[in-house]
Amino acid sequence: MLDVWDATHQALPPAAAAAAADLINTRLAGLRFASSDGLTALRPVELAPEVRERLAWAARRLVNVIHRYCWALTGNPRELAKLCGMEPRQQPFLGALDPALERALSSCNARPDALLRNGTPVFLEANFGAANSSPITTNALLPVYEELYGCVPKVGDSELREPFAARARLYGRLCAELRLEQRILIVGTVREPDVGSVRYLQSEADFMASAGFESEYVEPEFFSAARGREVARSGGIVLKHFLPEEWLDLGFDIAWKDLREAHRNMVWLVPDSGLSLSSKLVLAWLSANCDQLDVDDRAFVREHIPWTRVLDGTPLEFMGTKAGPEELLTRFQAHLVVKPATSCAGQGVLVGRATPADVWTDAVRRVMSDGTHIVQEHVQADDLEMDFYDASTGAVIRRPISYVLGPYVVDGMSAGCSVRHAISSEDGVVNHARGAAINLTL
Repeated sequence: MLDVWDATHQALPPAAAAAAADLINTRLAGLRFASSDGLTALRPVELAPEVRERLAWAARRLVNVIHRYCWALTGNPRELAKLCGMEPRQQPFLGALDPALERALSSCNARPDALLRNGTPVFLEANFGAANSSPITTNALLPVYEELYGCVPKVGDSELREPFAARARLYGRLCAELRLEQRILIVGTVREPDVGSVRYLQSEADFMASAGFESEYVEPEFFSAARGREVARSGGIVLKHFLPEEWLDLGFDIAWKDLREAHRNMVWLVPDSGLSLSSKLVLAWLSANCDQLDVDDRAFVREHIPWTRVLDGTPLEFMGTKAGPEELLTRFQAHLVVKPATSCAGQGVLVGRATPADVWTDAVRRVMSDGTHIVQEHVQADDLEMDFYDASTGAVIRRPISYVLGPYVVDGMSAGCSVRHAISSEDGVVNHARGAAINLTL
C-alpha cells in the first residue's frame, strides 16, 4: 500500500471525523477540495520518506531534462512552438519577452503528473504554467492539517514546504535581478466556470502582500483602464492564472491588445513557451530518442518515463512486436492510452482497457498518422486507499482511489506535492472536470 499514514496515525472515531470534515470544508469553502459525490477526504497522504524524496528529486530532474532538451532543438520560441504542435490561439503572447528571458522562465513553474509503480515515480506528462489550483489548495490545507493532526510537510535542502513560498522566492529573485518594481499581479477571472470564487484568485495575492510585495488580484479588463495602463508601464511581475485558449473558447470579450501591451514592461509568468514544453510530444521524443541522450539522462528516462510515441503513421515497436500503428494499437489495446498532444484536463484521452473495441478502433484510425496525438504505455499504479467522511451516514469509510500525484517545482526547487483523486474508476482518468478532488501529500 502506498500510503503509510495508518502505520503512524490512529483512525478518527466518527465524532472526531465529523468535526474534522466540518473544519476542512469550512476552511476550504470556494476552493477545490471536496469530491462531488459528497465524501470529504479526512487527511493527507503520507509517503514513506524514501518515496517522497525520490518523487521530489525525480520531478526536479524531469523539469531540467525537458527544459534542456527542448531548447537544444531551437533557441527560437516560435520555432519550438511549431515543433511542439502548438496553435497560435494557445500562445497569443509568444515572443512578448526577450527570447533569452522567455527560455529561462519557460520552466519556472512546473507540475508533472506522476504515478508510483513499485514505489518508483513514473511521469505521464508535465505541465508548465501557473493556471492550476494545486498551490491554492495546498496553501489552504496545510494549516488545517497542522491544526487537526500536528503534521507538517517534510522538506529537504532543495525543497520548500509549498508553492506560494517558492513563488515568493522566485519573485524576489527576479525583481532584484531585473530591477523590477516589487509588484505582483494575479490575473484571472471568476467568470471561468471552474473558478467561481474571488478567494480562489485572491489567496496568492494576500500571501504575497504578507511577504512584502505590493500585490493584488485583477481581472483582465484591468489593463484596459487608466490605472491598469499606468501600473503596467511601471513594471512588475504578473502571474497568468489562465489559459488564453480557454478564454477564447468561452467567448470572453477581452481586449487582447491591452494584454499584449502590458507585456512590454511587466514579466508575465509563465511565458507562453511554457505551453510548448507542456506538449506531450516532448515525452514521446524523450522516450523514442532515449539512446541519443547522455548516459545519465538516458538512465533517467528509461526509469521514469513510460514508453511513449508520436502517432505519425510510422511503424511502432512495443513489447517486442513491431507493426503499423493501427495493427499495434489494436493488438495491445488493453496496455495503451491515446492522448492529444496539446490538450489539458483529460480532454480526448482514451484508455484502451476502458474503451469499447469499436470506439477504440475508430479513434485510432482517425489519429494514427496525424502527428497530433501520442500513444503511451498504460501504467499500473501502486494501490492507494483513503479515509472519507460520509455526511449522509455519519460514517468514516475507506475506499480505494484512482490518483495522480502532482509534485510542484518552482525555479528548480521542490515545493510540495498535490494528489488528485477520485473513487477508483475503470478508465483511471483523474481530473477535476470529471469530479476528482485535490488533496496533498506529506
